[in-house]
Amino acid sequence: MEEREVTPDILAVLQSMELFKGRDRDELTEWLGKAPFESGAECALRSHPANAFVYQEGGFGNSFFILIRGSVVGTLGPEAFELARLGPGTFFGEVELISGRARGVSVRTLEPCTAIEVPRRVFELWMRKPGPFRNVIDQTYTERGLAIHLRLFLGAAKIDTPRLIDLTRRVKLRIYSRDQAIVREGEVADSFYMLREGYVRVVKKMSGGEQRTIAYLNDGGYFGEAAALAAGHHTFSVFAMGKVEAIQVPRQDLIELVNLDESLADRFQQRQSQQSDKAATSQGFVNQIVEKGVVKATSALVIHLDSCTRCGNCVKACAELHDGVSRLTRRGMFFELPGKIDLTPEPLLVTTSCMHCLDPECMIGCPTGAISRDVNGEVVIFQDSCIGCTNCARRCPYGNISMADVPEKEIARQASQAPLIGGYLKFWRRDQGDPEVAGPVDHPTQKAVVRRVAVKCDLCHEYNYNHGCVHNCPYGAIERVEKLSEAGASE
Repeated sequence: MEEREVTPDILAVLQSMELFKGRDRDELTEWLGKAPFESGAECALRSHPANAFVYQEGGFGNSFFILIRGSVVGTLGPEAFELARLGPGTFFGEVELISGRARGVSVRTLEPCTAIEVPRRVFELWMRKPGPFRNVIDQTYTERGLAIHLRLFLGAAKIDTPRLIDLTRRVKLRIYSRDQAIVREGEVADSFYMLREGYVRVVKKMSGGEQRTIAYLNDGGYFGEAAALAAGHHTFSVFAMGKVEAIQVPRQDLIELVNLDESLADRFQQRQSQQSDKAATSQGFVNQIVEKGVVKATSALVIHLDSCTRCGNCVKACAELHDGVSRLTRRGMFFELPGKIDLTPEPLLVTTSCMHCLDPECMIGCPTGAISRDVNGEVVIFQDSCIGCTNCARRCPYGNISMADVPEKEIARQASQAPLIGGYLKFWRRDQGDPEVAGPVDHPTQKAVVRRVAVKCDLCHEYNYNHGCVHNCPYGAIERVEKLSEAGASE
């Protein structure tokens, strides 16, 4: 990097921002980190060449950026529709850090740029403090989140920017907690709702008086448009199944949107039909997945219990690859997968193994930033940074993170290079023609120095994703699936 300290012009840019209103130079210098203001400091000063991506849509990140010099452009979709241009004294990247989701836009430099990259841990630390930083970030998060969602919903080029900004100011971002009612059956439908984040359950009262779940909706879904356009009443209730962010569009604005885009009414009708078809297939097995929250999983480890002989090879293989500490236990949640031929349900066990959730709660509040996401969205723990506070283990709703005593030498090795594979698993990495690995195993008499750290499934990342548990099941009873509803699809 060209610059190795917090220079006066950097501080001048920061102090000019509403984000840091009232912060003096000493406080900002301490926040940025001590010289040489590079690797090892809290924040890092990055130089980006012209016409280069700072990050791209769809990837995951753990950083927030403050632009010091140069200019960037935010684009959306494969057509690279231009959303906004930003110059010195602006910021970006906060939406993904707050939501925990993938990057919603791409940010590309228009000229050589210098930006401060702020790690998640430092960002969250300042977000916990009342004041301008939190207020400005909260307001910007809402405005940008609404604008991006409305662009995606309406079609990027179908609404001009001034009209979109005006609409963004009139609609409201509502946040609901688990089991909270968003709308109730029989209420006057004065608004239309779009789901920005989370899952909801659509419930209808039957003739006998009982309430039945008729559908589940998640990000990108919507409801209430027909009743709102007709100035009628809601014919169903909608309940949040966890934290839900919904965009509430008043009836008058919905009518304006339909008048603006003549195809919108047809899209409403077509999407309603698709949602009805989806609702018809969302009962039974899929209901269980949604109700238990496993729908958030992007990589679930599933055991087909009818095929499993309880030999324990999966657990042994995991322990062999991780210095004797298995990341897998044969406990978890039970499901019944509908049979493909005779419809006889097949029992499944979703084990206590990291599911790499869409919105991982375990990452919230890590004091050292030891747990984070890589660019592919996989949740990783850097044990050399872990202090054993148990925060991530307590936050995981599935109990998939545990605390273990790991030798210091193993932690040091993980920080530097991949390990050798022990015992019967060594053949995984052998090339054809390599001799068998054999010989006596040394058993040290001196007690190893250990440190208590958080451990979880790492997808056998160091072994080219050749999952030890899956590879060593003699009956093919265990598999990794991106969606639990697709379990057994490869059979």
